[in-house]
This record gives sequence, structure tokens and C-alpha cells, in this order.
Amino acid sequence: MPNTFTKAENFDGRILGYTTVGIDAADDSYNVTDSFVVTDSAHKVKFVAPPSGVVEIYVSIYIDLFRRLLYLGLSDNATYNALDVTHEHIISTPPSSGGDRQVNHRWVITGLTAGTAYEYWLGAKSTHTLANVLRWGGDVTDEYQPFIMKATALPT
Repeated sequence: MPNTFTKAENFDGRILGYTTVGIDAADDSYNVTDSFVVTDSAHKVKFVAPPSGVVEIYVSIYIDLFRRLLYLGLSDNATYNALDVTHEHIISTPPSSGGDRQVNHRWVITGLTAGTAYEYWLGAKSTHTLANVLRWGGDVTDEYQPFIMKATALPT
């Protein structure tokens, strides 16, 4: 049976870019401040926009919460520059005693130009400086999972 998919449909669900930091490496961390900052220069994903011009950006990272809100955002520069304020989200509201957890968050980005290369970095902020800590990596038992950031093609 011949393939009846259009070119755009062939991209739906395809992973366009993938970054992982901290596989079999010493654990690392970032102390979140009260303004958006890129969490690490390696916390980024590069991709070429699919025919639909729509992607999902996914990030996975461990957080130590200390009774403060945590926000994550996307930057189009290694020095935080908001991709758009609509992509700066409250990610976690901890219980009164704090709470550590793995965060898996997604953004849907629309209006990209098909065939154009993009690069986005993870940014974070908290309601109080040094209240929350992001953690990733490990080369011994009982450490953290690696940081993951990926771009996946979505349909229009």
C-alpha cells in the first residue's frame, strides 16, 4: 500500500532536537534566584522547525523546593531573554514543609518558520533568591537523573 501521508504529516511526533546533561557525570546544581536566569549554558535544545511550524519543548529536571514558587521559562539566548512572556510558567507550588520532586514540563511553540534553525535555553526563577535548587546528573548510586530537554514536531 503506498504511503498517503503528506510531508508535514511525516514530521508529526518526530524528535527534532534532544539534549541531555549529566549522564555518568558528577552531580551539578543551580541555585534559583528571584529573576529569570538561564540555569546552565548546556541546558538548551537546537532544532529545525518542522513544516507545521509547531513544536513541543519538553524539559525534565529535579528540584529541591523550599516553600517557594518555582517558575520556568524559555529563552532564545544563553543570557536569559524571554522567548515570550506566555512561555514563563509557574511550575510548582510546594507544600508548607517544602518538597523535592522531578519536574517534567512542556511548552507548545507556534508560528515558527519551517526549515529555520532555533535554539532555546531553560530559564528559572523563584519568589525568593536561593530558595529553590535545581539538580541533575550523577556518577554514583542515589544521585539525580540527567537534565533532559527536547523538541518534538507537532501538527498544526
